[in-house]
Amino acid sequence: MVWFRHHETHGYQLTACADTLELEERNGAVLTSIGRTSAVPLTPNAPHALTVTISGTHATVAVDNNTAVQASVANPGLTSGRVQLGVTNDDPVTAAEVSFAGVEVRTG
Repeated sequence: MVWFRHHETHGYQLTACADTLELEERNGAVLTSIGRTSAVPLTPNAPHALTVTISGTHATVAVDNNTAVQASVANPGLTSGRVQLGVTNDDPVTAAEVSFAGVEVRTG
């Protein structure tokens, strides 16, 4: 997962699973989907180039240099914030794992 423009319990998040990419806006415990696709498979245990580009109020997510999801990120209260990387898991039996390499965060 990639959280961006993140402030405690508010921000945007990208969930990147093997069968789905989804952009959501988080407002406390409420998640609102703002973009989703199943058209770009992510092969588990294989490297992928994942890019999140924010231009004004527009977000574009690309996987391996192919545009996958686009969405409006226009909440006026979320124009800045942290970037966080991680993983979540709803399965109490199987552990979730993710790794990141070559991470770049740029502004300007």
